[in-house]
Amino acid sequence: MQERDSGTPRAGAANSDMQRAVPLSVEIVIGSSLAQAERELILATLAACQGNKTRTAVLLGISLKTLYNRLNAYQLDTSRRRR
Repeated sequence: MQERDSGTPRAGAANSDMQRAVPLSVEIVIGSSLAQAERELILATLAACQGNKTRTAVLLGISLKTLYNRLNAYQLDTSRRRR
C-alpha cells in the first residue's frame, strides 16, 4: 500500500542551505509564558523561512491570517511585498 503525500513539508526535508544559515531548533526556558514561547517559535520559524510568511504559516500549521495577527501583536512589520 502506498502512502499519500499530504503536501505538508516534513522536518527532514528542509533545504540544506537553510539548515546552515539558521538553527532549526528553538530553546525555550522552563517557566516562560506560553505567549513568549509562541513568539519565539514563530520568529525562529520566520527566520528559517527567510521571511516567507506563507511557508512559515504552513510549517507552523496555522493560517496566514493568524500569522499576520500574531506578528501585528508583536508590532513587527507585516507589509506584504510584491515580487
